[in-house]
Amino acid sequence: MYFTPQHNVPPTTSPAALTKISEHLVVAFSGDGNATMVVHGYLAETYAGGSLSVQLIWTTNIITVLNVRWKATFERAEIDALKLSDTTAFGTATTITAASAGGVYLLARDSITCTAGATTDSLAAGEAYRLSITRTPGDALDTLGDGGTAYIKGVRVIEV
Repeated sequence: MYFTPQHNVPPTTSPAALTKISEHLVVAFSGDGNATMVVHGYLAETYAGGSLSVQLIWTTNIITVLNVRWKATFERAEIDALKLSDTTAFGTATTITAASAGGVYLLARDSITCTAGATTDSLAAGEAYRLSITRTPGDALDTLGDGGTAYIKGVRVIEV
């Protein structure tokens, strides 16, 4: 499943912002503090229960190679128990450190592998989910820090 910036459903707190770079829509994660985007999807009926790879297509506004800390977490939406509410129950987050492409607005591709079970909130074939992606600039491994902004151009979720 592939998500574009238009699929972002910003959370109430610490939302990442929809913006443009030239004529390209992106989701902006500033260095001012944690920022999160959330997308809604469905697992394929053919999902066999394996790990899920959250592939990010992203860039920065900085010319040098710096690291960004990304974390991904799933929330299962069981149809029989689905209730729309303001509470969340995301699974355990998986975090990676990803190096930027080394040029202003050059795209990079990195993957966050969420193992089946706690990190995928025990998703099953055909179930609905929410996927939360957060940048954590306060993390010491995020060398882009508060001086730069990271932008997501697209997100793809596949079974690995």
